[in-house]
Amino acid sequence: MNQNGTGVEYPTIELGGVNYTVKFSRGMLYRMGKQGVSFSPKFPGEGKVSMDFSQIVDLLCLATGFPGTHEDIAELVYEKRNEAVAALMAAWGKAFPPPQTIPLREQAGQEIPKQ
Repeated sequence: MNQNGTGVEYPTIELGGVNYTVKFSRGMLYRMGKQGVSFSPKFPGEGKVSMDFSQIVDLLCLATGFPGTHEDIAELVYEKRNEAVAALMAAWGKAFPPPQTIPLREQAGQEIPKQ
């Protein structure tokens, strides 16, 4: 995990002897849309995550700033597909955490009685 001076610990993945930080940003969402790369992960309790290999490669190229080609990263990540998906999911959760449910009384500023 890597904090990058933000206090947020981002996941990392080792590819070809180099550790890369896996991180999403709002600007990256724009680039993903422009490049036709989709990613709509499900959070715990929402179902199984299913990604094809090309999607893993595209997302890792964007999320790590990998300096080589998509073909280069594909060669490096093929045996690490599960690790790559876990890092992508963790990074997505850091950038876009699932919504928190707050009881209506708390939203209205009313104290919830302790039981």
